[in-house]
Amino acid sequence: MQVDHRQVESVPPFVKALDLSLDDPLLQVVYDLYQTGDLEDWNVTCPTEQRMWLRFRRPQSTLPAQGWKLHLSADHLSAETVLRRVLPLLLAKTVAFKCTSSLLNLTKLNKGEGGESQIGKFLTIYPRSSEEAVEIAPLLDELTDGLSGPRIPSDRMLRPNSLVFYRYGGMNSEKWVQESNGQIWPALTTPDQRLIRDVRSLTYKAYAEWSDPFLAAGVASELPKSPRIIAQRYLLMSLISASVKHKIYLAVDLEEKHTCIIKALGHSWQQVLPVSEREDFYREACALRVLGSHSQIPTYFDLLEHDSDMYLVMSDVPGELLMQRMSKLTLTGAVPLSQVLTWASEVAELLLFIHEQGFVYADLKPTNLIIGSDEKLSLIDFELADRQGAPGQLLRGTRGYVSPQQYAAYPRHITDDIYSFGALLYFIVTGAESSNAPDPFHLLNRPLELFRADIPDRLKQIIVRCLQPEVAERYASFTEILTDLTLVEQIVPPAPSVPGLLDTVANELRARSIATDLLETLCAFAYQSEAGTEGLTWRSKHFLTNGYALRDLNAGHAGTLLALAGLAAELDRPEARNVLAQGAAYLQTMQPHSNPPLSGLYVGEAGVGTAFLFAGLVLNDSTLLEAAVERGRMIAAFPQTTLDLFHGSAGRLLFHLLLWDTTREQEHLDAAWVCGEHLIQTAQIRENGEVCWEMVGVEQSTEQGAYLGYAHGVAGIADALLDLFEATADTRLLPIIQGATRWLQRLAIPMFEDQSGLSWPMTERSSGPFHPFWCHGATGIGRFFLHVSRYDWAPEALTIAKRAAITVFQLTKHGSPVLCHGLAGSIEFLLDLYQETQEPLYLSQAQLFGRLLEAFATEQEGHLTFFSDRYDVSSPDYQVGYAGIAMSFLRLSAPERIPAQLSRAGFRAYKRQAEATAQLLKR
Repeated sequence: MQVDHRQVESVPPFVKALDLSLDDPLLQVVYDLYQTGDLEDWNVTCPTEQRMWLRFRRPQSTLPAQGWKLHLSADHLSAETVLRRVLPLLLAKTVAFKCTSSLLNLTKLNKGEGGESQIGKFLTIYPRSSEEAVEIAPLLDELTDGLSGPRIPSDRMLRPNSLVFYRYGGMNSEKWVQESNGQIWPALTTPDQRLIRDVRSLTYKAYAEWSDPFLAAGVASELPKSPRIIAQRYLLMSLISASVKHKIYLAVDLEEKHTCIIKALGHSWQQVLPVSEREDFYREACALRVLGSHSQIPTYFDLLEHDSDMYLVMSDVPGELLMQRMSKLTLTGAVPLSQVLTWASEVAELLLFIHEQGFVYADLKPTNLIIGSDEKLSLIDFELADRQGAPGQLLRGTRGYVSPQQYAAYPRHITDDIYSFGALLYFIVTGAESSNAPDPFHLLNRPLELFRADIPDRLKQIIVRCLQPEVAERYASFTEILTDLTLVEQIVPPAPSVPGLLDTVANELRARSIATDLLETLCAFAYQSEAGTEGLTWRSKHFLTNGYALRDLNAGHAGTLLALAGLAAELDRPEARNVLAQGAAYLQTMQPHSNPPLSGLYVGEAGVGTAFLFAGLVLNDSTLLEAAVERGRMIAAFPQTTLDLFHGSAGRLLFHLLLWDTTREQEHLDAAWVCGEHLIQTAQIRENGEVCWEMVGVEQSTEQGAYLGYAHGVAGIADALLDLFEATADTRLLPIIQGATRWLQRLAIPMFEDQSGLSWPMTERSSGPFHPFWCHGATGIGRFFLHVSRYDWAPEALTIAKRAAITVFQLTKHGSPVLCHGLAGSIEFLLDLYQETQEPLYLSQAQLFGRLLEAFATEQEGHLTFFSDRYDVSSPDYQVGYAGIAMSFLRLSAPERIPAQLSRAGFRAYKRQAEATAQLLKR
């Protein structure tokens, strides 16, 4: 029976919350129990923030903080039967549990959309004790025997082929642990009262602190090891790759005596393999049988089923993935146009062959192309390949490469491959990976010419035509594309390094408008955490926070508050000052997530104090300034365990200097000097007086050698010491700063054919340049050299900074939008150079980056936001979210005047502005 809840009066509240029709089989099962009164004594809820789940609890019942949890696996074929069989038992035992709220949500879960560790977790049961868990588990196993579902990677299976899994973990705990890198995790309390991370990994982890009661009671069985030999013929040698969908092995055919590739399911199935999984393997095998005669396509060998798993055996295609080659090339420059055309022609020829055999490939992307030893491209992974005109499959394909028609399950057509070909060329030409695009169906929102001024018009026209949303506007065949590729000019005269842009005033007004809109967003999205609590906060959605409320500057409340203060000081929005005051009030109530508290600038109490200091200056609030001072005194007493700017002594040093700049109290300068002295003592003096620091961060080892970058390495430490020298004029600092300068200068790597740019490795023992961002690469290191250039003892420093800027301009256009490792950070460095040199080139480049940054804009609840460093996350954070992006647009709105916010110059500028405002208010 199908019931539309909009036509029924007695509809459960949880169904109304879902706003779904009751024709979903899982909801129908629950609705039937509701109708019979079996749920009369139960609270059934579907939280609006977690619509994935239906939760079942008895009134007044409480969950244990932690314990042995049970999970029941199911797939879309078995889920209804599993639910009907086990619900009576769970209701009779009055045990709390939850299940997915619909078959669609279960399908998403099993595809890994909730994370790989969540695959298969159709039903979660929360026993009140280990004894109850041991009692219920075999009963559930008996009820679900013979049904199908994927194995749950994070849990232990009760017995072979069981749908019952278990693990020790949190149930109702509000405890968490913050690691020294800033990431926060749910926590478990050990028997000796220690807090440890509640691990949800891709393999089962047994905690030493809790013995397994299921094994002890004889309820659980020992599990067999995964087989090394399949069907007594194929020896698995090594795992090449693993994903939610598949595992790829290098194997040996023991009969034919040669290597081969074996493709298996990503997560093995219990009992019966679903028809859809079988069909995928049979379809791919069919395609390889027909197409494998081509020398650049794998040869089909075998297809077999073994222990509820399927294995597709094919020839090994040795070589390097195109994605890997592109990763190397984008670190050193753009792909030469001659190489672009060679690859384009090879791929077009391959796809033309596939189309001539009556197939559509349907999954063209750089991870499915291999460059062989002869530099020829081969296609691999024919999972989605199908006959032309075959029925489509909804949501199949790779984001950024799949055509709108294929994604919407239209019948397979060769124009799907033509669209994907355009997306592949877009990536090869620009270095901007199409699957990470802010809008996957409108790649050209970031125009090709903004990435490469030297792109030939004909090549641009080919890419644009391939990427047309409407089929009729694309090429009709690869024959046409190959013809047009032969007409692309092989030699293109170099274009000006900076294309003409809109006039400066228009750019500044545009940037101010975006900064203002983001300020309004921050005000609109501030919320009261709980009824009766003081102040307002923001919900960070970055993965570092794991859903918890963080206080930090990098990702968390302090960083959002810092940006809000900067925006409120510049933009005339009275409501912003009110939200700023309430945000500061809430920060005062937030407690550290680690014991003892972390002390760093970007992660820890120095960052919290910095936010108080800036908010206090903007609001002219002595209470907030005193809160900042108290943080300074507190961390001055902490041990100095790490050295870098992000987590350690260098960041603490800068915070103490900001306090001294603001208050002129000697205690803060003394505290800064203590940090500086520690950095002097821990410096390693190398040959020729070069200086570096090893083991500066939280996850480093001596095997890696010293880190070079600004956030986590030598550049940031030396820059903080240079700030201290400017405050104290203490010449003991100079040999250390000068030695670090020489060390970084020696490790610089010339870039591009003309050697005009400079880049740096991540560590002194790394091979080749690292991504030129703020955290580890040329953006941050260039900032240090720009600072050093003010002194005559470093005559080459400005040239080095400018050469770093060449690399930043050429190689970070395809980056994410954020400050830490993206476009916003590049904008900040280019504006620093412009303010220091007054050369218009750097302003023009910063404005161009601003145009690229705008492509990441999105909307939430009618307000402007920006994507974070992931295309599916928009978060109000400073280093990794749109709060920091707002500050970059603010600087673009007044590029002559506004300095980098998180710097001594930035704080001094806002202090002067705050003092001037205070004087006006007194009149």
